[in-house]
Amino acid sequence: MVDEFADRSDPWEEPEPIRVVNGRTGSHRTFAELQADMEQAIRDGRITDNVVGHLVRELKTGKIRARKLRDRAKETGLFERVRAEHTGTSAADGAVDDER
Repeated sequence: MVDEFADRSDPWEEPEPIRVVNGRTGSHRTFAELQADMEQAIRDGRITDNVVGHLVRELKTGKIRARKLRDRAKETGLFERVRAEHTGTSAADGAVDDER
């Protein structure tokens, strides 16, 4: 079995698109762009839960990419970090940030 991810340094990096439809290939947003869109949607309150269905609907992406986004957000603590920034608490300890 060949590991298609063995030559990539970042496992979250997406492979080159291979599907061509009407002269266009794959998605027009990179994974990094989707992550930025997701973070902005969380800040705006358009996404409140780390649920695939919400990500698909709000970010207009497929379920496979939404699952990757969900897993990445869970791994990095994205929701907790954004909520902490919004409420002025530290994501690590829940303490109020007085320097804000």
